[in-house]
Amino acid sequence: EPLSRWLALAMVAQGKDFPMRAGDTLRQSDLLSSLESSPPLVEDLSLIARSRLFKTARGSPAEQVTAILKKLTTKGYFIEKNGGLIFIATGKWDQFYDQAEFIDIHEKLDSDDPYDDQSEMPL
Repeated sequence: EPLSRWLALAMVAQGKDFPMRAGDTLRQSDLLSSLESSPPLVEDLSLIARSRLFKTARGSPAEQVTAILKKLTTKGYFIEKNGGLIFIATGKWDQFYDQAEFIDIHEKLDSDDPYDDQSEMPL
């Protein structure tokens, strides 16, 4: 879940309508300026940073973003460019989406969407 939350946070902060894809560029400075102007995003960032996946107790949003991006780079989701100021998304994001879709299909996870089962309802 922390990875999904990070993706959602990054999408909102960057003003994108689509998730991270291989080859996408993420600029740390752009992400930080968007985050710092939105207290709810900063709060969500803090929750993500403290999650078991990222395990950072760093205080400022800048330190939290740096720690998260470093961890995601170590795990192969990004390639670091320009001394850690620019991050290029790798194909590992596609693998993550495939795994999430597989789990969704095969594990029949509950959806919060009340219209999700509408296609199975008799007319």
